[in-house]
Amino acid sequence: MADEALGNVKQAAGSLFGNESLKRDGIEQERRGEASRGSSYSPTFLIKECALSCGTVSFHREDPS
Repeated sequence: MADEALGNVKQAAGSLFGNESLKRDGIEQERRGEASRGSSYSPTFLIKECALSCGTVSFHREDPS
């Protein structure tokens, strides 16, 4: 469970800062966490992975001013 959570954080940070390597590392860490629980990939995970590989995921910070 901790690997999955940390993987999600890495994915979000990678998206926020434009770091593809960090996003991929987050995906792999999330996979390891799911595998250690003996579960298959969740639908949410598969959607995120597909969006990342297609380049359609982006996070936008709104300007507070």
